[in-house]
Amino acid sequence: MPPAHLNCMPLYFFHVRDGDRLIEYVDGSYLPSLAAACADASASARHVLAKG
Repeated sequence: MPPAHLNCMPLYFFHVRDGDRLIEYVDGSYLPSLAAACADASASARHVLAKG
């Protein structure tokens, strides 16, 4: 990973709430835009739901 001062993409963190339980993912995702972050979150949610 490049040094922080050279990184131009935002770092997004996705967390999951399951009832009262909160699962926090500490590894963020570098994505070029909010739209990309929403698409990534939607794809991840579909993947989790498909696993049951």
